[in-house]
Amino acid sequence: MKLFTPTVLAATALAVITGADAQSIVYQFDSASAAGVNGNIQVNYLKPGSSEAKISANLDFSKVQQIVLREFDGNCTKDVVSYKWHIHVKWGSKKQSDEFDQCSKALTGNHYDPTKACGANSEYAETPDCASRIKNYACNPEAYKKNPSVCEKGDLSGKFGDFKLNDQHKVTGEWTDSNYPLFSENTPQWNIVLHAACENKAAPRVACAVARTTPAPGGAAPAPGVTPKPAPGTAPAPGTNNGNNNGNVNITIITNGTASGNSTAPGNDTTGGIPADPLPEPDDDPDYDPDDEDEEGDDDDVWDEDVVEEEEGEGEGEGDDGKPEDYFEGDDEGGNTDSPPADTEAPPADNGGGQTQTESEPWTDTQAPPPVDAPPADAPPAEAKRIKIRIVTKHH
Repeated sequence: MKLFTPTVLAATALAVITGADAQSIVYQFDSASAAGVNGNIQVNYLKPGSSEAKISANLDFSKVQQIVLREFDGNCTKDVVSYKWHIHVKWGSKKQSDEFDQCSKALTGNHYDPTKACGANSEYAETPDCASRIKNYACNPEAYKKNPSVCEKGDLSGKFGDFKLNDQHKVTGEWTDSNYPLFSENTPQWNIVLHAACENKAAPRVACAVARTTPAPGGAAPAPGVTPKPAPGTAPAPGTNNGNNNGNVNITIITNGTASGNSTAPGNDTTGGIPADPLPEPDDDPDYDPDDEDEEGDDDDVWDEDVVEEEEGEGEGEGDDGKPEDYFEGDDEGGNTDSPPADTEAPPADNGGGQTQTESEPWTDTQAPPPVDAPPADAPPAEAKRIKIRIVTKHH
């Protein structure tokens, strides 16, 4: 067995995204900030890395004030009963959802169009590549089924049709898109804008909501296109069980004599850094070597102690040989068998009159303080304890 000598030793089990960990994005509209629109549009990818996604809408337009909408755009002379919806590429609001001027082109941009299908409101509409092609843009649900390239990826209204309000001024529906933008294409700037379908083909921007990821089963999903990384120098809190890593265990061993464990076994609790999923007994481990046990005979417990080293008696810090306190026998691969030096104690200082200084008298800078809880003079030298730790990884 090899004993560990680094100041900090970390073994981290990383979560792997599986089919059960769906990637989801939600656009949440708050009626207080989104012109009265309330509800959400949610995108659920059918599997990680796929362009196939289910889109669901559950929106309530009953609080939209038609008089305010008319004042915003004079073309909307009748009650609006349908809305267009698109993915836009910029977000300038400090809110999660906003309305009217805060959903303008300057603040939310135009439609997401990486393939340059080039509609009139494509993000590339003003570039030479699109300028001459805009008049030929013909995206509609039937054309999209036959040839997905005819539509901007962000033109959801063109792909699936406008939102049609029911008698309660609500919209509910589900659509499956086999050519939806990949999860990795999403950015924190993406938003969905709702345009009122008014007379004279006017489509004023009424409400908008920025994309937010939703928690995957057992934990929080990362931001779109971002792989989460642990903060430098951090370790999981002892006993944490977030329930999504299928029995993997995070262990951090620190030389101050403490150890912490993070068990992610679903549905189990942990205490004191011990994983919820117990390690196998030594006899069940094919790599177990009975000759490699602690010479003190502590061979019944796989974990022994959750302490790297504990030294009894007085004295901390570096020994006379310059080795740190946590250095112990077997540290060096070359076979170094140095043991920590025995602690020695200074006798009480003489204050110059043949008497030792008492606790009630102050000590001067030239005098050493008396020992605290000093052992009897005939006490045996302090004995250093060595702790061996076996770490067993189980594969399922």
